[in-house]
Amino acid sequence: MLSEANRAAYYQALQLPPTVIREVEEMRLNSPSRKLSQRGLKNILVDFYSARNGARRRFESYTGEFLFGLELEVFGCSHEYWVQVSPKNIERYGKTSSMTIDFMVLDKDHIRLIECKPRRRLEKLALEHPGEWVLSNDRWLRPAVMEWAEHRGLSYEIWSPPEPHGIYQANLLALYGVVTSNCIDAANDRCICHLRKILTTRVVTLREALDQIKGLTGAHVLAAMAKGYLHSPIKSIPIDAAERFTLYGSESRAREYDDQMLADLRSGLAQPNLSSAVLMARPVDHERGVMRLERALRMLEGKERLTRRYAPLVRRVAEARKSGDSALAVCVTRYGQSGRRVEQLTNDQEKALAWAIKQFRTDALLRTKVQAHDALRIHCEREGIRTPSRTTFHNRLRGVNHLVRAYTEGGYRAYHAAEPAIDPSDRTLRCLIPGLMAHVDATKFDVRCSPDLIANLGFECPTVYIAMDSATGRPLGRAVMFGHACRNALAVLIRDVLHRQGFLPRYWVADGGSEYTGEWFESFCSVYGATRVQPPPGNPRKNSLAENALGRINAEHAHKFLGSTAPDQCGRSVTARQKSRVTAVHNYKTIVDLLDIYLFSDMSSVPHGANRLSPKEKSEVLSELFGAAGVVRVTGRDDFLIATSVPIERDIKVERGRGIRHLQRTYTSGELLHRIGTSPALEKRLDCVDSRRMYVKFSSGWVLATTADSLRNEGRGDMDKLSEALFDRDIRGENARIRRAARIDRAIRTAEANATAGSAEHLMPADNKTIETISVTKRRKRRWSSPDQSTQPFVTEDSE
Repeated sequence: MLSEANRAAYYQALQLPPTVIREVEEMRLNSPSRKLSQRGLKNILVDFYSARNGARRRFESYTGEFLFGLELEVFGCSHEYWVQVSPKNIERYGKTSSMTIDFMVLDKDHIRLIECKPRRRLEKLALEHPGEWVLSNDRWLRPAVMEWAEHRGLSYEIWSPPEPHGIYQANLLALYGVVTSNCIDAANDRCICHLRKILTTRVVTLREALDQIKGLTGAHVLAAMAKGYLHSPIKSIPIDAAERFTLYGSESRAREYDDQMLADLRSGLAQPNLSSAVLMARPVDHERGVMRLERALRMLEGKERLTRRYAPLVRRVAEARKSGDSALAVCVTRYGQSGRRVEQLTNDQEKALAWAIKQFRTDALLRTKVQAHDALRIHCEREGIRTPSRTTFHNRLRGVNHLVRAYTEGGYRAYHAAEPAIDPSDRTLRCLIPGLMAHVDATKFDVRCSPDLIANLGFECPTVYIAMDSATGRPLGRAVMFGHACRNALAVLIRDVLHRQGFLPRYWVADGGSEYTGEWFESFCSVYGATRVQPPPGNPRKNSLAENALGRINAEHAHKFLGSTAPDQCGRSVTARQKSRVTAVHNYKTIVDLLDIYLFSDMSSVPHGANRLSPKEKSEVLSELFGAAGVVRVTGRDDFLIATSVPIERDIKVERGRGIRHLQRTYTSGELLHRIGTSPALEKRLDCVDSRRMYVKFSSGWVLATTADSLRNEGRGDMDKLSEALFDRDIRGENARIRRAARIDRAIRTAEANATAGSAEHLMPADNKTIETISVTKRRKRRWSSPDQSTQPFVTEDSE
């Protein structure tokens, strides 16, 4: 990324006028010019960490803008780029206006404005605005914007992803992971020099290269491709297909082979274009055609008299047999094309039908089609026209998009439930490198459990977080926490993934929950160069790997325990004594231990569906090929502990001589007390596992503060610390309830004692009464002594 001084020198080298420089700077400073959204219900947002810019970039499309961004990061030679820029004073539609363009790329010799649009979208826009979107020589143009850019010494281009795009995107994800990790240095190893020498004479596949060259791995090849030392057909062949993935020393040869393979892919996935009348015929037409052919053959053989009606058909059959064509094709009937050719409804009826269909699609109060047809009948009677039949109304409804009605009835969740499956040629592929991408989601764990030895807290259902590997479908980590989904549970999940795998994924696929979209997780991703991918809300298909895993956890595991909430989901059809609050007996540790066995033993080692390999076996195969190329390697333990500690939002008073008081605990340390006296605390974070550890940030760095009993608890395992942290709030609440009850009982006893004081004086002996009545009246004591009175510090009997 350019500094301010280097950017000014860059503008000067391009010889841009001052007015153009000010316009470019305005676009850069206002980037992004609008807030990204998912109002279209289909686009996937990407919060991307750009290594080229050293900052985060947010994309509105996973298969468009994000794919182009990966291409810039891996193969681009630009200094920096900015997204969602807004040029102004563009003349189009006969008026001057502004617009939003996806990219502004600062290349070494010029500045480019890039619009990312798929081919189908461009074709649709060309039909809607034929003067603005033009196809010329297989290149899409936008004359108004191109003229604006050329007038200022810039360039404007329209970029479309390759079709199909899935393989290219999966390969770029792997390559960018290598670019941003330490694996990129492997491109200069001796084995790559040996491979480059071989490629000058012949072409080899990845498998052949791995078998022939000692020490060569898939990570070496990825690093060499990212550096430009090797070339391959990355748009048409996935990298994990080592037997087919061809390596070239020449970029032109690799691109030519890639284009050829991509064309073969498109033709293989294209719909069949049939010209045979026999294959296109309906069953009834085919059956009648066979009968007609048999009769025509009998007439040709002289077994049946030739009729005037069949004479033309018999001649065509004879000509077809003579030329070698199909005789059945000329006999197939076309009964399916028969029927009425003219519509039977008037214009008024058509308008009424259109009105009723629109009402049914947009009005949620019209619950059924019968109710909608009744509304049509009332409307037609009011207009004085004949009502179309219910069959006609239903047939017209089948011809319109049903997704609008689904959204009207149930919102975006119902919309995505009714959404048709995506064509395989338009799908994105799973990540190819094990551990590089994780799918994360959370749900209620359908078993009620309680902490050990604290039965009075009751039995509750914890929340389980799961991280699934995109490449293998293997669980990477889990977190089981009580309460609602929160940042603390996500932090525990991240630590669990690092503990079990030894690394962190570079791409995190998660929904729009507050724990994923908040500042804390964004700062964590910025520290470790991670990217967050956000599917559309209410669309579990876009995160199906984690969604299916959570469903299997509850169906195959949780529902088998006492205390399962499966009977609760049946409502009143199950008696109360069978429900979870009555049958719950398990404690938290037992449930978590058994869950770990299920996740990391059963689920990992059992093949699922039609897969020949289990997730564990697939992970071993891919790890042997690529290792863990591109993943995030965590080096600083303290940095990671602070990054995964949860910030304390509310302001906490810091006492100079004592430390920090928080949640009935005092956090202190010698270094903390020293720093407090010199500078104020800027940020405070509580450890997500050990609630006795707090990290405090000062201008000079971070400081650890602990509680008085932390030394005794430091040697305990993380599971024990986490269990205590989970129930810390409940224990404090239970203790507060007990203290409140004791305080009320104490107040009642004190009030009763005060009320009964002196009530038994009449029962005392007479001698005692005379002693008590000597002086029973209270005398008001002076606050200040009189001038003639001797000064004494306290009032005594002698002074009185």
